[in-house]
Amino acid sequence: MIKRSVKPGRQSEVIRQTLDPGVYSIRVYARDRQQNTPYQLSVASTTPRTFNIKFDYRFDTNRWFTPGKRRVLEAAANLWENIIQDNFPTVPTGTKTPNVLNPQTGRNIREFVTNYRIDDLVVFVGARNLPFTTLAQARSSGWNRTERRYTGADFQPWIGSMTFDSEVNWFFDLTPTTDRDLPANRYDFISVAAHELGHILGFSNGAGGINAFKNLTNESNFIGRNARARNGGRPIPLEFRGSSHTEEGYQFGGSGKTLMEARFDRGVRSRPTALDAAILDDIGYQINYRATFRNPAPRRIANQRSSLDMIAGPSAAASTYAYCGCSSCLVSGRTRWRRAGEQANR
Repeated sequence: MIKRSVKPGRQSEVIRQTLDPGVYSIRVYARDRQQNTPYQLSVASTTPRTFNIKFDYRFDTNRWFTPGKRRVLEAAANLWENIIQDNFPTVPTGTKTPNVLNPQTGRNIREFVTNYRIDDLVVFVGARNLPFTTLAQARSSGWNRTERRYTGADFQPWIGSMTFDSEVNWFFDLTPTTDRDLPANRYDFISVAAHELGHILGFSNGAGGINAFKNLTNESNFIGRNARARNGGRPIPLEFRGSSHTEEGYQFGGSGKTLMEARFDRGVRSRPTALDAAILDDIGYQINYRATFRNPAPRRIANQRSSLDMIAGPSAAASTYAYCGCSSCLVSGRTRWRRAGEQANR
């Protein structure tokens, strides 16, 4: 129900319409239609949540995650929690989990032992100065050749690690249901955090990637049945062969920019689209597509190569966009070949 605010001399007006969950732009006109006021309406999902993402700050030794930053991080998790309908088996206290990454130092803990029950997923977080134009990086932890939850067709991680660049000019939105207040010169923390959670949830290709994801790729395409169904019968293009990201600038059916492309623009919010969710659907998740979003259309850059070179050089501070730094994207000065055959240095 949408109810207009009561103003002197006017009666309140009730508009009844059933809306799917999501964020809507509405515009209220005066009777003479000479004046109007824009609003954004956020409609929450009424589907009971079954999936829970818990953040663990034990490795945040610099106490970078203040209470306000933690609230914004929870808002990013809520996006996926509303979409994913799974309820993973609870991991008991005392479970030995190999290869857990310390997000603060970047070092591997060979054998981590859980000290509380995990339902469904716990993510360790940290912040430090990351190299080049990397905003953040993340991965699932606990990979074990004998653990079917990690190696099977249905990917069910219970631990992940996520690191953010502590020197980035972040925007921590304390009113996450609206995005009209995003500063044009800052990176939206919610968008980047939601993207990194996507990697922990299973967007992981190439060496050390997730079997469920890798087994559904062919060259530089994701060929899962649900992904093709949501993409007009065609595979979803990846950034390049072995990439953990969707192709930069790709959209279909009004989806807008996919959350899981590597590039991030300042002043823009991205959320999980139906295309992003369909890939998780194919690797074993139960998905509520009604809770997905339509993002703004991708921005176009007239001279992409020169812009990419500028990011890696002395003028990086002037750049209007940067990249995710996850495993398939970390090149640290090496040559990176883009899907179109364009060579660029990062």
